[in-house]
Amino acid sequence: MLLGLAMVAGSGWLIYGNKTEDEAAGSMSEAALLEMREVMDAAPKATRAPRSTSAPRSTLAPEGELPAATPIPEMPTMEIDGHAYIGYLEIPTIGVSLPVMSDWSYPKLRIAPCRYWGSAYDDSMVIMAHNYERHFGRIGALEIGDPVQFIDCDGNIFRYVVAAHEQLERTDVQKMLADSWDLTLFTCTYGGANRVTVRLTRVDAFAANGAHEGDAESGPTQAGALVCRQTGGASR
Repeated sequence: MLLGLAMVAGSGWLIYGNKTEDEAAGSMSEAALLEMREVMDAAPKATRAPRSTSAPRSTLAPEGELPAATPIPEMPTMEIDGHAYIGYLEIPTIGVSLPVMSDWSYPKLRIAPCRYWGSAYDDSMVIMAHNYERHFGRIGALEIGDPVQFIDCDGNIFRYVVAAHEQLERTDVQKMLADSWDLTLFTCTYGGANRVTVRLTRVDAFAANGAHEGDAESGPTQAGALVCRQTGGASR
């Protein structure tokens, strides 16, 4: 009896802790996005043509490890609170707009989604985030044809539509990166064993100038596994 009550109490505390962490992450990413938009709105609109890069997507080392010498396509960045951001995502179907950090680490993932690989300029970008409700927790609900857009720090707009869904094992780095998708979003399943993966294709040519939430309706990673931190049986 006492053991059962202790388990219920522990479960309740875990849910509360996860919810608190979710809200904190949402608030931090929202603040970063607001500052990013203010800076972009105040700056002259730049036009940056997509750059041809030599970053290979299919030259992964054995055992799912990424080669350390692989060049990462350059993208402009904006520093906010000591972190470098490459732009922001808008996913109107699930009502989220999120800044994207230039590269990933566990502490960074607790603030905002992060670039895992590639560049918007050569249609190879992979973006990862925790499955917080206010980050990528609902990307599995996206349907084929749903719009998504990425706006880089120069205000260039890249529009996509959802083309496929996959669920990959946590160690399947090669599969995550080998297929020729223009944009990939992924997060963890609850429990952390697999990765909810959304594949997207570009639907227009490169476009210049800024955008804000709702516009999507119109129109570098470190080596290793597809990581997620474990929090009491739910991946975060």
